[in-house]
Amino acid sequence: MRLAAFDNAEVRDLIAAMEEEKRKNGQARFTAKTIVNYYFVVVAVFATAKDRTGKQMFPRTWDLDFIALPAINKREQNAPTLEANQIEDILSGSRGRYRVLYALLAGSGMRTSEALGLELGKHLASDYSVIYVRRQCSKKGHRIETCPKTDCGIRDIDLDPELSALLKDYVANRMSRFLVETPTGLPMAPRNILRDSLHPLLKNMGCGSAGFHTFRRFREAVLQ
Repeated sequence: MRLAAFDNAEVRDLIAAMEEEKRKNGQARFTAKTIVNYYFVVVAVFATAKDRTGKQMFPRTWDLDFIALPAINKREQNAPTLEANQIEDILSGSRGRYRVLYALLAGSGMRTSEALGLELGKHLASDYSVIYVRRQCSKKGHRIETCPKTDCGIRDIDLDPELSALLKDYVANRMSRFLVETPTGLPMAPRNILRDSLHPLLKNMGCGSAGFHTFRRFREAVLQ
């Protein structure tokens, strides 16, 4: 549709269609959170459509009640958080680069993409007490992006002395490679780590499937 013909009624129809969409197993295809995210995309498209003078070409006043934007129930969102004993089980059940990565994620609050982009000699203090986050690995791995996800992502993170010692022992005499890497010296792909290590660990522990963000939530909800 042309933007000029798209208004509150059309957004309402879009939301209604998304709410009715079902998967093959009968479950809803879109969660309330996903629908809200797509609504924000629509809003952003209209906000950035401007003429040569900088004025909005199609100004809109969005009526959330009229378009029936669904409410997000944070209690129903899938946001699993691991407890301290579960983190300990993951660390004790993993070895080598996986154990270092999980300890770093839980102890620093870094995003996985940021941790996988760390390079020795550039992003760690000489005594491993500080990490300098300046870039990140792509979602699929094997490619480095020159900046973190947000401007606030550029930061220095102080590490606990025990975590610093773990990194120092793991690095040993390596000088100019990625902190966590493949046998060929490339940054690791997050999905491969999930498939080969984290998901099997969680399954053996009797936990539901979860992603790397559980470590970030653990840092915020438990350690802090």
